[in-house]
Amino acid sequence: MACFHCGTTCGEAPLTVADRAFCCWGCQTVHELLQEHGLGHYYELGEAPGVRRAGEGTPDRYAYLNDPGTRERLLEFAGEETCRVTFSVPAIHCVACVWLLEQVFRFGEGIGSSTVDFAQKRVSIRFDPRRTTLARVAGLLDSLGYAPDLRLSDLDRTSVPAVSRRLWLQLGVAGFALATRCCSACRATLVSMPSAGLPSGTSLGS
Repeated sequence: MACFHCGTTCGEAPLTVADRAFCCWGCQTVHELLQEHGLGHYYELGEAPGVRRAGEGTPDRYAYLNDPGTRERLLEFAGEETCRVTFSVPAIHCVACVWLLEQVFRFGEGIGSSTVDFAQKRVSIRFDPRRTTLARVAGLLDSLGYAPDLRLSDLDRTSVPAVSRRLWLQLGVAGFALATRCCSACRATLVSMPSAGLPSGTSLGS
């Protein structure tokens, strides 16, 4: 008998819910989550489209992601109201995976939009740091069977660190002010230039 969620052979003593067999507690839990949130039509996207969880994670499995140094290295954008992180998720393998991962906002408070790069097996998620944490976001993905592939190389990457929204605004205002001053200076230079060769009554400032 095959697992209704992931298609894995259930063995001699499968877990059963409403005449549906599951190979493990993880698959049964994900199935119940989908039903609870009105996403049962996920199973219409393919036969046994789910991903089997590698195992039951501990509540503090991803707690280290809340360390300020680790958090800064992983976040691509860090604002007071919105943060963005991209995780590598090797378990992504079909259109059902993409669909489910783009519905994660339904499963956790403070989670916003998510986009999936199917070719690269990556998911980018926006979340509100006032209502949830990076560790909870990673834990939610894990609970759905899409555990993030977190490696030390990801933490040591030489990408540009997350920049706050306030700093971006300050840079934008400074750039606008500089452009305005340059335009004013150029106009003043043109006005002060001699108008030799121009028709009578014409000036560069007109």
